[in-house]
Amino acid sequence: MEEIEKRRAGLLRSWENVPPEERLARVIPALEGRKRHRRISTLEANVAAALLFLEIEHEREKVVMDRYVVDFAIGKLLIEVDGTYWHDPAKDAIRDALLAGEGYTVIRIPENDAKHRPLQAVANALLLWGNRRGV
Repeated sequence: MEEIEKRRAGLLRSWENVPPEERLARVIPALEGRKRHRRISTLEANVAAALLFLEIEHEREKVVMDRYVVDFAIGKLLIEVDGTYWHDPAKDAIRDALLAGEGYTVIRIPENDAKHRPLQAVANALLLWGNRRGV
């Protein structure tokens, strides 16, 4: 955990020196390129369908902290769908720590749940978020 905190602090310091306009100049073109060429994955489609079924307003592929693109955002709740091939738990932990430091809550839905139980996974994520907030 100490290593994650050190890397988090270093990443925050390096990004603080970049003016906001330059931050957006780095992130927005990459995001626009993804939206033009990237189709939604089956796992993300399952989670999106569950959010729609539950009538939860959300944003897909939202830019957070002028730096990160998250799968789904519901206010300060960020939902990431983790395919086992694409995600590195160590890198995800650092990213989650950075986001938590800015007041975000990151809930990760693993591939198996997104594939086989997306509605339950989303409902559990919302319950977990509510519990963390003391609701």
